[in-house]
Amino acid sequence: MALNRDLFWVGDMIACTAVAPIVRKWRDMKIDERTRSQLICKKLKPIFDEIKALHSDLLNPAWC
Repeated sequence: MALNRDLFWVGDMIACTAVAPIVRKWRDMKIDERTRSQLICKKLKPIFDEIKALHSDLLNPAWC
């Protein structure tokens, strides 16, 4: 997942203004969102790998 650093640069520019609390909250939400999705992917990958290894015949189309 590529990060869009331009938005964070803009956030740095306006972080010293009156909207700093909004910027901080937005950044926290983005970081939380990325962290949560990466954690879910990390937990699910071994499960899906095991399913693919044990039940690979069920993952093929029936007409093959």
